[in-house]
Amino acid sequence: MVDEVSVPRFTETNEYPATIPMLQNGWPPTGGPVNVAGDQGLLNWPLQLLTNRTHNLDNRLNEMALKAGNLVTVGAGGDYPSINAALSDLSERRPAYAPGGFMTEIRLLSGFIMAEQVLVSGINLGWMTITGEDAEHFIDRSYLTQQFGLRYPAFGVLDGGFLPTINCLFTMMQNGDGTDRSGVMAGNSGGARVMTDAGVRNAGGNGADVYAAGTLDISNAIFTGAGEYGLNAGGGTRVSALRANLANAGVAGIRAQYGATIQASQVDCSGAGVNGIDCRDGANINADNAQCRLGASDSSADIQVLRGGIVNAASAIGGTNITPNTVAYNGIIFK
Repeated sequence: MVDEVSVPRFTETNEYPATIPMLQNGWPPTGGPVNVAGDQGLLNWPLQLLTNRTHNLDNRLNEMALKAGNLVTVGAGGDYPSINAALSDLSERRPAYAPGGFMTEIRLLSGFIMAEQVLVSGINLGWMTITGEDAEHFIDRSYLTQQFGLRYPAFGVLDGGFLPTINCLFTMMQNGDGTDRSGVMAGNSGGARVMTDAGVRNAGGNGADVYAAGTLDISNAIFTGAGEYGLNAGGGTRVSALRANLANAGVAGIRAQYGATIQASQVDCSGAGVNGIDCRDGANINADNAQCRLGASDSSADIQVLRGGIVNAASAIGGTNITPNTVAYNGIIFK
């Protein structure tokens, strides 16, 4: 009788053989360890290769079952050389349920400079969070190429996708063309979330840009010093920008148009070049307690409505282009 306990077992390796040999008439019917050159273990040869395949597939399946608390690093000496390399690998894995939820962290190592674009379409990567070891990481804007129409975003999402959560402060470098180079962009029902004290400063175009039913949560985030708009929203979008810092934009802290809805209580839109808030074409902004002054005193350009814009500016600091609390062709400002 065969002693099952003492029978030698296959030694599994992680190779995945491309082909499996077929037993042939005339081969010596030998068992034991496989040594093809010595005609040993020929009966076990196909079984050994099939065992190796099974072991390889089992390891790959286990890697796909991503668990809570996973951490990868990006940069010199890290797990990946770029954010895109990390996303490409991690997105092939299968997020597994964990009680209370989970998040995979992509940590940018000290000194990492973002010389790439992160562009997501039709896939939800919201279970990943990008963090950084430095107080700020830089974006080399010369790497921002035209995507999604006339836009050049550092982070962009379309078609129902969701960007990795951004929990890192970036500053856009001044090299290369700054025209339309935006920080975070969401369009065509895509979504993004930027955490407290994270964001993109000094974007050449818009700090945050959302259009065509996109959604954006930038509450408590930082999008200061944008070349055009700190936040540009239009086309039936929904944005939460509670206490966001959108100061010192080249044109306006916030522009909302074409039915956009923005929750911007306590937002900072001060120091802009043309308007603190520009709300037009049926858009709706709640900007109570907002900071909207362009300069040291109130002006009619601080809070502006045009063509049916609606702004709640209760306790907001800044002047208005129409008489508050009065319906006009251009809209209404409650103040």
